[in-house]
This record gives sequence, C-alpha cells and structure tokens, in this order.
Amino acid sequence: MKQTLAFLFLIMLAGQLAGKNVQVNSAFNPSQILVGETGTLSVSIQIEYGNDPSSQSANDSVDMNSFPGVPGLEVAYQGPIQRTGIVNGYRTASLSLQFAVRAQQPGTYTLPAFPIEVGGVSYTVPEAQLTVTQQADREDSADSNASAWMDLLLPREHIYAYETIPFQVRLYIRDDMKIRRSQDFPIKEGDSFAVSAFSPPQVNMTRIDGVNYYVMMWQGVMTPLKAGDNDLKFKYNLYVNDPSNSRSSNISDPFFNGFFGSNIIMTTGNTRELELSSGDEALHIEELPTEGKPAHFSGAIGKFNFSNIEVEPDSAQVGEPVELQFTFEGAGNFQYMDAPTLIATDGWRLRGTEKDFNSRDRYDYNGSVTYRYILSAESTDVAATPGVAFSYFDPETEEYITTSIESLPITIKPAPQGSQGFTRKSASAPETEAAKRGLIGLRNSPGRWVSSMQPVF
Repeated sequence: MKQTLAFLFLIMLAGQLAGKNVQVNSAFNPSQILVGETGTLSVSIQIEYGNDPSSQSANDSVDMNSFPGVPGLEVAYQGPIQRTGIVNGYRTASLSLQFAVRAQQPGTYTLPAFPIEVGGVSYTVPEAQLTVTQQADREDSADSNASAWMDLLLPREHIYAYETIPFQVRLYIRDDMKIRRSQDFPIKEGDSFAVSAFSPPQVNMTRIDGVNYYVMMWQGVMTPLKAGDNDLKFKYNLYVNDPSNSRSSNISDPFFNGFFGSNIIMTTGNTRELELSSGDEALHIEELPTEGKPAHFSGAIGKFNFSNIEVEPDSAQVGEPVELQFTFEGAGNFQYMDAPTLIATDGWRLRGTEKDFNSRDRYDYNGSVTYRYILSAESTDVAATPGVAFSYFDPETEEYITTSIESLPITIKPAPQGSQGFTRKSASAPETEAAKRGLIGLRNSPGRWVSSMQPVF
C-alpha cells in the first residue's frame, strides 16, 4: 500500500531547522492484538524549538509522501493528534499521525523504516513491530454460561532467561454481570519473573458463541529471572451480585462504570466473590545458547542498532580526559544489559563509564541508550580511540549478532612540562590529612533514603 499524505503543524515554524530538536518515532498500540482486532499505529514527530528567534517565524510542513505497505496488515488513516506547549522554557510542538490496523492471520508484522520530511529536512521513521496472535482455545470453545475468565497472552512460545518481552492480561466479563467491586489491576503470583507496572486498561466488546463479553486488557513487559519451568500467574478478584438475594441500586461502581457505562451497576444485597486466574500452566524458559556466543556478549536481548558515534575533543594532551560517546536504540532488555566492550585499548586508560537511557514507552522496553566512556591517553603514540564491540541475541532469529564500531582518529599531544594531568596515583603516595581523619568531600547527590532520622553512629 502506498499513500501520499501531507500534514501541517498548527504552530510549526518554517524553513530551516536550525535551533530545533526534532524526534521522530513510531509505535503500535497495543503491540500485540488478536486476529481480527483493531489496534493503532502512531507516527509521532516532536519538535523542541531553541531560543533562536529565527527558528520561530513561520510554518513547518510535515510531509509523508510514501507510506510502506506491510503484507497482510490492513491500515486505515484516522487523523492527526496535535499538541503544543512549553518545556523547560522552550516552545514544543508534537504531531501524532494515527492509523487503525488489523490482520486476519497470526504472525509478526514489521513496519519498515521510511522517510518523512519536517520543514524540508528528511528524517527516518524507525521500524515498528506488531504481534498478532490467534484467539485462545478457550475463547473458541467458551461455555456460553461462563460469567468471567482471564487469559495471559504472549507473543511467542520460545522465551529466554533475562529477555524482556511484552505481554497482555485479558479479563472477559459477560455483559449482563452485575459488578459490585473489583481490583484496579491483576496481581502477579510467584517470584520467577520481573513484571512492569501495567498500562491503564483498555476495554472492548467481543461476541463469543452468541454471548457478548466486555474485554479488559492490561499491557506490560516481563523478564524471566531464571531458566526452566516457571509459573507465571495473575489473579483478579471480582465481587458480583448474588442474584438470589439482591435488588438494584442507583449507586454505580466508579471503576467499572467509567469503562462499561450503565450496563454494569452496583447492587445491594449479598455479594459473591469470583477468584479469577490466568491459568496454572508453567512457562518453559530457555537458557541462551552457548554455541556462537561472543566472548564480549554483555547480556543484551532484543533488536538494536548503533548510531551517533563521536569523540570529544578530537585533540587532547596525554592524561587529559577524552569522552567517547555512542548511542544504540531498539527494543529489548535495556535494564539487564551491561556496557559494551571496548576493544583495541592499548595506550588508553578507562577512567569511568556513564549511561543515559531514554525510554520511548512506559515500560522502558523501546528506547535508546547512550554510553560515555571517559578515557585518557597514556602516550603520544596513540592515534585513534578504542573501538566498540556490541553483541546482542535476537530471540526471533535465535542467533547472536555482533556490531562493531571502528576506532575514530584522534591527536594526542605531550602534556606540558611538570603537568601531572590524570596520571595514575603512586602506590607510595602519602595519605592526605583529610583521608587520615576519615573526612569526605561534599556530595552533589543524596545518599540512601531512610524512613527515620535515627542516627547511625
């Protein structure tokens, strides 16, 4: 499918993008749907305008002249969502192009990266993935008298230890149920999985064997903390009207009434508790394969790409700090990976590493991470920075992928006569008086938070 679309920000400012920070993203919401269900694809553009008045003078057009088709995925444009505001003293504007999507066959659908123009400057919309699963067997053969049940939906069967993966919990409630009380979200049982906070629930209607059901869906991401057969179960309690001893009331359940309207009401009389569970079936979690595992593998599982490699400054003296910075982006277990390995480090001393993570969703699953290596050269013989080797495991192709960043040229000059720079401290160097007395310097960040002010000495 090809589409020609042109959009215009209401306050966008024209011409040159100097002084503007432009970010372009794409995402399916939810990232997993059932066959025949409708989801949303969002292509978002966010602009932060700098303090240069020339960058805030006219209109910036947003042109998407070609939209790539995804075989098997039906796409319909719904319209834009536009916002403006002020963040940290700078004007900002955002545009989100909304598309309805659905598929009639299960599988993984990938929207490829494609170009988009903002103010005449070309940017790349990153790829996004949508998982479509078949309806659970229980739905296909559900007893029409079943009042409520829960399902746990995973995008695939093969899951690896310390892989972060999206999931959904779905609650089905027959539309003639009278709900008195309920929980805000399902509760996880067991400690074999780390689970994110849930998204706010989405509610739809579905019809199963001629019976209408409300479907509440919560999304999150989970990470198995060990291999083997591990239980992952969610529980949810509903308090419903006992029809044998009840009468209607005008008092509405604020939680359910907000989602389901007046069809589900609070009643007075006896209450029956429904203890629902997503099932007792254990999930088999696999170890990462040892065959082909790179020596410098740092635990990354998912799909990632390198970008924005730079060194600052590109000329320094022996012992002076040099910052080697690079960014990689994608989707995966950002919270469970270590910094990539530096290679070809002869003549360099690593003085520290900093990490800056930028999440693109509420789960820290999609995002980008920037690593900064603080280095210092030990001699003028150094002519290039260290290289970087980054390996990750792709759980879909079930293989390790290694990406290397070549060394960058740099000029190292001799340190001035008598300068000590950042040389190593001699093992025989005497302790300072402050060190002898156990004094420490002022800290620019708080220490450990505690619940009382009781002295610790």
